[in-house]
Amino acid sequence: MEGHAQAMKLSSNENRLVQYLTRLNVKPRDILSTLKKQMKKNVSILKTIYNAHYKFRKTEQASRTPMQNLMNTLQSKGYVFYYRVHDITNELEELFFVHPTSLTIWQAFPNVVLMDATYKTNKYNLPFFEIVGVTSTNKTFSIAFAFINKEKANNYIWALTRLQLTINDSFCPRVIVTDRDLALMKACAEVFPQSNHLLCRWHIQNDIIKHCRPRIRSQQTWVHFLWMWNILVTSPTNTAYMQNYVDLQALLFEYPDKHINFGNSTTNRVESQHAKLKKHLDTAKCDLDRFIHAIEDIVNSQETAIKDSIERSRHIRKKKYNYPIFQQLHNVVSHHTMKIFLAEIHRSRDYVLTVDNCGCQIRSCFGLPCAHELAMVAIPFECIDPFWTKLDLLPSVYVEYGDLGYEKDMELFK
Repeated sequence: MEGHAQAMKLSSNENRLVQYLTRLNVKPRDILSTLKKQMKKNVSILKTIYNAHYKFRKTEQASRTPMQNLMNTLQSKGYVFYYRVHDITNELEELFFVHPTSLTIWQAFPNVVLMDATYKTNKYNLPFFEIVGVTSTNKTFSIAFAFINKEKANNYIWALTRLQLTINDSFCPRVIVTDRDLALMKACAEVFPQSNHLLCRWHIQNDIIKHCRPRIRSQQTWVHFLWMWNILVTSPTNTAYMQNYVDLQALLFEYPDKHINFGNSTTNRVESQHAKLKKHLDTAKCDLDRFIHAIEDIVNSQETAIKDSIERSRHIRKKKYNYPIFQQLHNVVSHHTMKIFLAEIHRSRDYVLTVDNCGCQIRSCFGLPCAHELAMVAIPFECIDPFWTKLDLLPSVYVEYGDLGYEKDMELFK
């Protein structure tokens, strides 16, 4: 009977398992694998799962149109969302939405915003615009999502205005990082004129390689060029930058990187989120309703990781950070912040640093005391940018670590 249609038909128990895994957005091939493991006599094939998957989705949607089903999902799950339709055809042109968990995290960490658009995520071929943020524990989280009709300035302005309204209509993030999308850059300048806008250094590096490598044929000269380029972009002072600029003899930057960015100078975090989302979707022709379910999984995973990192910083004191200079900071700033401080301490040991030769990039870019300031007995809480001290603005994670001492710390983090 194996291979016969009747034999491949799912039993009631098998069908319930398929429906359960479908709700969890498990891929059909993984559903089939799970089915085979749990139901030893199952002889279904992948097409059987696809058929059951399609039938279940159609039953769930009942008589609603795909768009009605999408709106129902957004409303029932408590999303903040806005949309606009075509004046004549009444077809959806733009949709902006924020997961309620993402909104809570963003209200706690509103300083850094990274943006980028991608393609091949939905069957309507709408560009997908994603906005992400960063916590003080160095975790990435999704802030908002938008399907836009075109990648034009007015489309981005509409989406960013909706973003602004989700918190406060006068709100401006302190740092915005994008690639060199002129339309998006124009929209950022209009909606968030007070924000520091940084171009993605990774994209700039790629452009340097793309446009300069064909003209520099000598491998030795090319290696020397890259070395000088890296020296230029990491110049610690204005004087050093200008000297390196003259040496390189190329117009790369108008000013050195001295803007607050909390360690974010590329859009790699957004690119990474694009990749995660596409992996969840497993198709470039996805329904928008299924899109929302994939986002649910991603946001829930982000929330767990963020809360875990915050709780570890609250309750675990790592032995390598047991310096007297950190005495006021334990359980107040994150382990990631301590790691930055530790690197500066090592730098201050390697060089004799003063205000004149320190460069103070950690102070100007991260909002933290830099190497020449760390000669103090203890780091005052007041000299740290508030971005790094927000460990109590989110509800606690379900796992409680308790008061772990140094001995327990060494067992967990060897």
